[in-house]
Amino acid sequence: MQLKPEKQPVTVPDMNLSATRQGLCANLIIDGRILYQHLKLVNRDETWLREELKKQNIEDMGQVLLASMDGNGNLYIDVKDDQLEEFNVLK
Repeated sequence: MQLKPEKQPVTVPDMNLSATRQGLCANLIIDGRILYQHLKLVNRDETWLREELKKQNIEDMGQVLLASMDGNGNLYIDVKDDQLEEFNVLK
């Protein structure tokens, strides 16, 4: 089925905008373990990673469930015990 021209979705070029490619995220820590190969791929080292964790008041690597870096160099950190209430989807 083909949509009529007035029903076609708008694209980035239609709006005269430019889009930048974001790329994939690189996981740097999973379940408290550093992924050294991934650190190397994003041109960072363990010292840098530990300093970034300290900025977030994280001293123990074991606290980190997941740390990842996006294509723009932004670091996202999820800690294991972030005091969220348990949610049971089966209830």
